[in-house]
Amino acid sequence: MEFSFDGIGNAAHAMSPAAIPTGHNNKNFFKRAVINLMIIAFMFGFTQLYTFGLGSKNGSIGLTISLAIITFWRTDIGIKPLQGAFVVWGAFILTGGATFLSSFHPAIGVFVNFISIYIILTLTSHQPMAKAYYPILSCYLFAQSSPVYGIDYGLRMIGLAGGGLIVAIVYYVRHHKEKRRRNIIDIFRETHICSIRTKFFLRLTTGLTIAMLIGDFYHVLKPAWISFTVLSLVHPFVNESRKKIVYRIIGTIIGGILYFVLFEWVVPAPWHPVLLILTGYIYLFLRTYWIQQIFITLNSLSGAMVFFQADVAFEMRIFFVLIGIAIVVLLSLCAKFRLIDKIYGQIQKIKAHHKKTS
Repeated sequence: MEFSFDGIGNAAHAMSPAAIPTGHNNKNFFKRAVINLMIIAFMFGFTQLYTFGLGSKNGSIGLTISLAIITFWRTDIGIKPLQGAFVVWGAFILTGGATFLSSFHPAIGVFVNFISIYIILTLTSHQPMAKAYYPILSCYLFAQSSPVYGIDYGLRMIGLAGGGLIVAIVYYVRHHKEKRRRNIIDIFRETHICSIRTKFFLRLTTGLTIAMLIGDFYHVLKPAWISFTVLSLVHPFVNESRKKIVYRIIGTIIGGILYFVLFEWVVPAPWHPVLLILTGYIYLFLRTYWIQQIFITLNSLSGAMVFFQADVAFEMRIFFVLIGIAIVVLLSLCAKFRLIDKIYGQIQKIKAHHKKTS
């Protein structure tokens, strides 16, 4: 089972800063170290149990559910607590159903993935900067990139429904005392096509849909590498995406070189799992994006060794990251030319003209 940073890596920076105390004195550092150790132990233990009960094909799903438990312990999605709990649970069930349907044909996948991802983003991300969507979308991407059928699909749905229920219960227990007037209907009422939030949702949804379509159409073995690049780089503010693109490339290259040094030359193969857990623990201390990418690349290449030689895996990693970056650049150009605003403006003109003529 691949203990992947793609799930941790894309959400830890949303989880850790608020969950873990910061500071430079010894007391704060010790407290932070203990909490980090508890986090990595919980995630690893939960994932192992999940995999033992539901099979190795669901290991990454278990990882994202453990991540969601931690994330939603601190993150409030901004609506009435009971409704919020049902939204969280429903998002995991939707993930299982949607990724199953999308696996039958790429054309079906485009429609199903776009609608499902947009719904998840809209319902869980009233405050996009809180990044509550990260663990759920990470789960979606892992499930979509590794479709299962028959008894394996039944086990996956049991895991998603049961795991999602655990996350929902944790969410409600933690947030049930918070006074919220906003409900699910209000979320859709407040949606405006030209708002920064909606534009961000549309960019991310479109980017992930394109990434998954490429993976499905060409039947690549690691399509999630493209999707997670898009998930990581698309930001509510386009300028931030541009900065992160450069850091992503730098971190990926350094991570690939470091992988060859550590995993191919220095550390014996029997100790590789221990090294991965250790790097996962260190990762939780990191805040700098390009350094985070080094550790994510280390883990991703390690998991890919099941399918490829090290040099082939590294070349594929670079290539898929560049594809993801190309998608993000395309979306950024659309944002720069205010494409959504122009389309919305034309729709409004057509409506106004229709009213005058009717």
